Amino acid sequence: MRTAEKYFAEVARCLQSLPEAEREETLTYYREYAQEGGLLDAEQLREHFGPPSALAARILEDGAGKRP
Repeated sequence: MRTAEKYFAEVARCLQSLPEAEREETLTYYREYAQEGGLLDAEQLREHFGPPSALAARILEDGAGKRP
């Protein structure tokens, strides 16, 4: 079983284009969301969010719409 931290480490690698502060804030949000929702390992996270690259793509897409 892969841990949630390994899942989020993969997401972080995919989000290298974000400024560090924004990346950390985003990852903190998703870690807290996962923990509150009982998503405790990578398998559960993949079932909920999809692969790390898919979650990262959604985050980047959402962020692009917020930027001027």
